[in-house]
Amino acid sequence: MDSKKSQMSLIIFLLLALLTCLSSSLPDQHPIVVNDFSELVSEESIIEIFRQWRDRHQKVYEHAAESEKRYRNFKRNLKYIIEKTGEKTAASGHRVGLNKFADLSNEEFKELYLSKVKKTINKRSIARDWRQSNLQTCDAPSSLDWRKKGVVTAVKDQGDCGSCWSFSTTGAIEGINAIVSGDLISLSEQELVDCDTTNYGCEGGDMDYAFEWVINNGGIDTEANYPYTGVDGTCSTTKEEIKVVSIDGYTDVDETDSALLCATVQQPISVGMDGSALDFQLYTGVSISDSLAWLELQIVVRKFCLLDCCDINRESMTVTALVILTTLIMLF
Repeated sequence: MDSKKSQMSLIIFLLLALLTCLSSSLPDQHPIVVNDFSELVSEESIIEIFRQWRDRHQKVYEHAAESEKRYRNFKRNLKYIIEKTGEKTAASGHRVGLNKFADLSNEEFKELYLSKVKKTINKRSIARDWRQSNLQTCDAPSSLDWRKKGVVTAVKDQGDCGSCWSFSTTGAIEGINAIVSGDLISLSEQELVDCDTTNYGCEGGDMDYAFEWVINNGGIDTEANYPYTGVDGTCSTTKEEIKVVSIDGYTDVDETDSALLCATVQQPISVGMDGSALDFQLYTGVSISDSLAWLELQIVVRKFCLLDCCDINRESMTVTALVILTTLIMLF
């Protein structure tokens, strides 16, 4: 009886921790193994957790049927979170929890946030020969955080628009421009969404094409002058003519750990990353290291650590040098 009470107390503690997004994990000597979810968490408890989560994230549903659907998704995801935490070992590199996507099924998550554009092939890389040869070996420090060097802007949020490709593009350009000029300037994702017709705005896109658009356009405007709206809009031709920052070219980095490491030593780089699995949807902290299905999620590598010594901040969308990547791009 005492054992069951202890287990119930541990479950309740876990649920509260997940709800409040605490960063600390439960002790390894007290693993949670959920064989029967319904026996450990009552329906009343789940309803209350769902209510608190809904209030926290200001979720409002149009009708009762929608609310019931969201609750079923939430309950299914909560079960997965508890089971995943119970299976957690020292080798596990990330945490899952009740983030703002917890009321979505994984199918809905992929439909809403995955790029509708298929993975591109035969992409043209400008002036990649000499740059590529310098990325195979390098003298890298044990760790590097470009944020501490003042070449990374504050956290940005793409909202419900599938414009991750534009954020990855501007992030890389902001980084190389800050390194070269000494000025960190936040650039306009919305200009890419509205004006880059080689990509598809909120329906998705590809960073290579976006870099080529910036090159062909002669530069890109600032976020302050062309602010983000999170929806497809009409291109402002007046603002399109304002070229605050420009680049000379880009190169696709080989998809190897050594090439990624050497590229990141030189600058923040643009990457396409796996992220369609449920672990990514419910991700709350540390690095993603699981092998996941293809998702055109584009981010910027801003930090690396050669050993398992770094906590990676989800909110700033940083990843380790060993994470599985599908597209690596650096600028010059």
